[in-house]
Amino acid sequence: MRSNISTGEKHKPVFRSKYFEEPEEPVKKTNKVETPDPDADLHRKLTHAEVAGVAISAIMLVYSFATLDKPLFFLALSLLSHLLRPLIGALCGKYNRPVQNALRSFSIAIFFGALIILLV
Repeated sequence: MRSNISTGEKHKPVFRSKYFEEPEEPVKKTNKVETPDPDADLHRKLTHAEVAGVAISAIMLVYSFATLDKPLFFLALSLLSHLLRPLIGALCGKYNRPVQNALRSFSIAIFFGALIILLV
């Protein structure tokens, strides 16, 4: 290392790659951490898998209603209510999160009810 005689400071040599480019503007550092939006799932569209799940569960629901199969009917209703949860919650405005939580609990309760009906 070299030392600057007039100030007494030591300077480190700077090695730069030929591919290194200096940023045009200095990067501003912020201490602000971006938190994910809790209602992000309400602003998105249904994926292809969710649409396919809704279609299959709707077909299961109609079939079970036609054949009077109670366990399959409640299982399809449980699956359908779980898959349509984001859409139904989005229709409820500011109460979207409680409605989605209620639908999740409702679909779990119906699923366990369908299992009990099947086994009894």
